[in-house]
Amino acid sequence: MMYVLLVVYSCISALGLVLFKLGANAENSFGVESFFLQLNMNLFMIFGVLAYVVSFLLYLFLVSRFNLAFLYPLGAGIIYILILAATVFVFGQQLNPMSVIGGVLIIAGILLVNLSGLGI
Repeated sequence: MMYVLLVVYSCISALGLVLFKLGANAENSFGVESFFLQLNMNLFMIFGVLAYVVSFLLYLFLVSRFNLAFLYPLGAGIIYILILAATVFVFGQQLNPMSVIGGVLIIAGILLVNLSGLGI
């Protein structure tokens, strides 16, 4: 069950990032502008913030149940792969061979470092 929550946490974190990117590309926004700061928000960004809040709360729960040296790299690796998939399927961008090789190496490194955490 904890591993399912880890995947859910990763999916919600990746969703937040995708929503931030969609919001940054959107034209309909409202915001606050001052001398030092210009903050433009839209529904994509608001839902991105909500997704990040939920993922943060899940992370707080998970960090109390998992070894941090296991949780953080594995979660980050899952998020990285989900972002690569979103780059292709949501934004229609092309991945170059180096990105694919880099992603495979990152996942392989995370798995190698965490073999004891996976019970292997």
